[in-house]
Amino acid sequence: MTILKRLTINYLDKIKVNPDYAMPVVIVITGLFCGFAAVSFKSIIHILESFLFLNKSFILPHNLQYLIIPLTSAFGVGLIVWKIYPESKGGGIPQIKAALFYQYGIIPSKDLVGKFITAVLCIGGGLAVCPEGPTIFICAAIGAWLGKIFSFKQMQIKNLVISGAAGGLAAAFNTPISGIMFAFEELIGNLSTKIVGASIVSCVLASTLQRLLTGNNPSLNVPKHNLVQPFELFYYIILGVFCGIVSYLLIKTLLGISKKFSKPGGAGFKKMVLPMTASGLIVGICAMYLPSEITGFGYLQKSKHKKITAPNVNVYASSGSIVKPIEIIQTKINSLENQSPEIFGPASSMYKQLEDLMSNRMDPGLILYIFLFKFFIVSICFIGRPPGGIFLPVIFIGAMAGGLIGVGVNITTPMITGDVGAYALVGMGAIIAGVMKTPITAILIIFEMTNNYDIILPLMLACMISYSVSRYFYKHSIYDGILRNQGIFLSSESLDLKSVRVSDVMNSHVKTIPHNLSVSDALLNFNFFNFYSFPVVDDNGKIAGILKRYMLKEKIKKEDWFAPIKDVIADQELPFIYETDSLDRAIKLLGSFETNVLPVLNNPAEKKPVGIISHNNVIKFYSKKSQEMQ
Repeated sequence: MTILKRLTINYLDKIKVNPDYAMPVVIVITGLFCGFAAVSFKSIIHILESFLFLNKSFILPHNLQYLIIPLTSAFGVGLIVWKIYPESKGGGIPQIKAALFYQYGIIPSKDLVGKFITAVLCIGGGLAVCPEGPTIFICAAIGAWLGKIFSFKQMQIKNLVISGAAGGLAAAFNTPISGIMFAFEELIGNLSTKIVGASIVSCVLASTLQRLLTGNNPSLNVPKHNLVQPFELFYYIILGVFCGIVSYLLIKTLLGISKKFSKPGGAGFKKMVLPMTASGLIVGICAMYLPSEITGFGYLQKSKHKKITAPNVNVYASSGSIVKPIEIIQTKINSLENQSPEIFGPASSMYKQLEDLMSNRMDPGLILYIFLFKFFIVSICFIGRPPGGIFLPVIFIGAMAGGLIGVGVNITTPMITGDVGAYALVGMGAIIAGVMKTPITAILIIFEMTNNYDIILPLMLACMISYSVSRYFYKHSIYDGILRNQGIFLSSESLDLKSVRVSDVMNSHVKTIPHNLSVSDALLNFNFFNFYSFPVVDDNGKIAGILKRYMLKEKIKKEDWFAPIKDVIADQELPFIYETDSLDRAIKLLGSFETNVLPVLNNPAEKKPVGIISHNNVIKFYSKKSQEMQ
């Protein structure tokens, strides 16, 4: 890569290409690379998964291969992370945020290669993580790599990293709009017009290439769902509250595990390899002894399943329990007629289970078991922070949480509510909003993943309620929480300087001096009050200028002690700032006039000083607000 960079720089120098003019071209290249990288990454994972889990040569008695493969994969990945790519552990999104805030988006190329290799082995080997997080990291790293290749400035590299991450999510889920919004909500915290153009281009190109290579299909092939009647919104409020609580519990569980195993100095065998191996062992044991309908190992998607409609759900209520024993559920599923099974490995099965749930092809009694199992196994896999994401597992848990509410609603009022699949679909968005604190992204990504636009009202309501409930208990996203466990504190919100008034920041304890005051008296004021500067007013109390101590130097040298201050400030160019102006304007004036203090006036008509604002005032205010937002 060093040779390639050197050749590229020499070529750019030879043809005298300005990096500012090359930026649009590089954005296009970034989008195309992101689309190709996302498709290649997921394709290699599916190839490895099919080879390991669907190959008849690897089938062993008592499903022993389900134990051996995850265990071996986890141990091997642990060794690789420990010895070769220590920065490749984790899903990747926290690393992007840390790089953006502390390194202007600089991501070493070694981390790109390490994340690709370890994530393929980890996800293809059956651990309960997903490829979406690593895809976003890989595409962000591609943006950083291209920025370094073309010797771009730091802010340009940062823009490429953000647009690459947006393109990565767009290609991973075939959701271009969500990719843009995710970059703003999660990565940078606000809608920046300077970055929006690059992100749009990257998302469009990445999604276009992904659709050309894999087809223009939504991520989840599910039937249309809608709101049956306005009264049903009450049930979706309950769903939003439930998903908000589940989001909080999931965050606290994952962060508790992360905190225990991400302490400083924990890069040894015991802190990296053993926890990851232990998680692989537990995954394997569960895969051996639990049904595939729960674990996803060897999952059968039956295209001709009998649909479980609302009246059928009541059959389980009449038996005295919604949750039937696993053995009875397994027997019933195996006895369904007219089946045309298609077998999937653990990575692919999550999508197929979601499709079965939202298509009402999943036995209601299974939903609780799958919900509890996935919550447990995702938490277990988090012990070793494997190189895989939690985006899809979080969505999966949310779908099952919504399905549980849907089952309960269909038991109590089956004739006036939507089916279980509708609640599962809304649950997916609600859990994203609660765990990742990105409600707008949650709404958009469910639309794009399922092409279900008719259920917008329940989805918007549940997402905002889940977000609010989860935020009430813990206001940071799961990604910010992981970084905080590592001692990296990022503001979860951005401070809008245009909405802050100067009066909220200024120092109102100000002393003015008259413009006809002598130099000697002015010097006495400086010594007595120990101020750096004084606003100067005329006979009517209007601002005449601002006097700083160094401005008296020439008069003191000439011993012109009785000269009036108005002579000292006669040639002064004074910017006007009013107490109702925004802090954003004050900062711009402080910078453009290269001064560290400005007088603050009451209004344009009277122009009487009511305070001063300095660099120190701005820094103290910003520091206080940043601590409040953490």
